[in-house]
Formats: sequence, C-alpha cells, structure tokens
Amino acid sequence: MMSNILSVVGLSLILTPLVVECQKSCNATSGRVCGAKFVTKTFKNECKVKRKFNVIHSGKCIADDDCVCQQDYTPVCGVDGKTYSNDCFAGCKGVDVQCAGKCPCDCICTLEYAPVCGTDGNTYGNACFATKCHGVGIECKQKCPCPCFCPAVFIPVCGVDGKTYGNACEAACEKVPVACAGECPCGCACTKEYNPVCGSDGNTYGNPCMAKCQGVAIQCKQRCPCPCICTEEFPPVCGADGETYDNKWFAACENVPVACAGRCPFNCHCPKIYKPVCGKNGETYGNACVAKCLGISVRCEGKCPCPCICPKILAPVCGVDGQTYANECLAIYSTNLQRIAGNRGRG
Repeated sequence: MMSNILSVVGLSLILTPLVVECQKSCNATSGRVCGAKFVTKTFKNECKVKRKFNVIHSGKCIADDDCVCQQDYTPVCGVDGKTYSNDCFAGCKGVDVQCAGKCPCDCICTLEYAPVCGTDGNTYGNACFATKCHGVGIECKQKCPCPCFCPAVFIPVCGVDGKTYGNACEAACEKVPVACAGECPCGCACTKEYNPVCGSDGNTYGNPCMAKCQGVAIQCKQRCPCPCICTEEFPPVCGADGETYDNKWFAACENVPVACAGRCPFNCHCPKIYKPVCGKNGETYGNACVAKCLGISVRCEGKCPCPCICPKILAPVCGVDGQTYANECLAIYSTNLQRIAGNRGRG
C-alpha cells in the first residue's frame, strides 16, 4: 500500500510543471540607480543595472574624481559624440561607447587589448587602432619601447662616448654614434670627457680630440648642426637663385652659390600693398617686393626691429657701446636697436 502511495506521489511530482520566474524585460521606469563594476555608471532603472553591474544606490551616480583608468591610448567614441582615451575614461563619465576609435564612428576596431608599439613611438590598444585608425606602422607587438635585437657577432666599434660596443647595432640601440671601427680608443689616446663638437664632415664627435683622431676639422664647439653666423658687412652678392644677399657669407648660410658680385638685376613692378617687412639693413619697407627692388634682403616680416633670434652659445664679446654680450649675434642686435631708436629720436 505504502509503495503505491509513493508511486502516485512521485508520478504527481514528475507531472507537475516547474514554475520558473523568467527575467522580465527592462521596460520598467522604476527610477535611476547607480551601479558599479570597475567604474560607476548611472542606469535608467534597477533592472538594467543588474544585468552587468551591482546596484550601489538609487539616483544618479555622483561624479568620482578618483576614477582610476589605465593610460593606454585606445580611443573610443561615446554616445555623446566625444572621443575618450579608452572605454574606462568613457565609463568614468557615465557615457556608453558608441564605437571603437575616434569620433565620428568611421574607423571600426574591436576593443580587444593586444598592445602594439607604433613607428611613432606610441602604444596602441591593438593593431587595428594603429594601422587603420591612425595610419601608423607597427614596430613590434608589445608596449613601447620595443626591444633592440642585434646579431650575436663581435665586430667592436668605439662610440663617441668613448665606450666600446660589440657591434654597430649595439651602439645604435644606445643611440650613440660610432667614432671609429675597433675597440676604444680610436688609434690615439683621448679622454672620455663628453665635450661634443661638430666636425667639418657634419658629424658630432665626443670631444675635440676624437674629431682630430679622425682627421676632421672642428666646425663649432657643440653638437651638429652649427649655427650660421655671418658678419654685418655689406658687399652685396647675387646668388645663383636670383636673390641678392648682404654678403657671400649670407649666401653660403643658405647653401646658395654666388653668381656674381653686386646686387641682382631686378625689374621693379610692386603692388601698392602695405605689408611691412624689415630689411637686413635695419630699415622698414612697405612690402617684400619694394625691399627686393632696392636689393635689400628681408630679415623678417613686420616693422623693424625683428625679434632677436640668436644661438644660445656663450662666446662673450664686447659691444661698441662698451657692454659685454653673450655672443656676437646679441651684440649686433643690440647695436641695431640703439641705431633705430636714435634715428627715430632725430626724426
């Protein structure tokens, strides 16, 4: 009898349908709530927040200035039309991501984080962001900087810093120019003092001794390139480009061969436009054409005097006013200022 009762009960349990409460759609408007996972974010109602986030409190989230995100640049476009550095920064502002990449959403990439180092030295979230969205080549498939791989061959070179490197590649990895082939020193005894000079061959050497060891004359006592310093004497020359230069040194500074001594021939038909320029003689002209007609090279646009652009070289000189200046350029500039001021005073 008991077994029959159990059989009936068991059968009734099997035949009785299970009641499962299915997830309702999130169309309810129960009011905004603040949810959190890695960042805080405001949702329309509690139903929506429970799908991905945990409920913190009702109402909009309070802006959190301490929202910490990785600094990797994997831009995303928010639904507000603004570009964020990555999806974390968008989340910090409570903004949903519309698409990967900068706004507008024309560059579509996945949010997969597979960092690559671009040829511009920046790290991108994945190869798509680098190549498709930014037009940047990939140097290596990891965060910048990329490792420097050199062959395991011993062909020693001496760097301009006076150190011996296993081969030229190893020196290049350390961004050190090669002074000579072989181990240091380079055939003659030089100190390891780093006092760079620019050789007449356009290369930078660790110090004057290293340049001399290579039989190279010193062009200036600093890293290449050397500043172009010209005298203010005015025996004009005509360059091969048809421009008149104050002297042969100004032409040489512009890498222009001298065609002949004197000013270049020029037919003057200038527009009546007032666009003042300052000539290299310290005088202001109505426009560049007028200055050129008079055989005067333009030093800068605008009225004289020009802003002082001199090399930051300490080579003290004594000016005609009895003052000491850091270098010849500053002395000449100061003299021109005084002369212009004097001319205005007499006028």
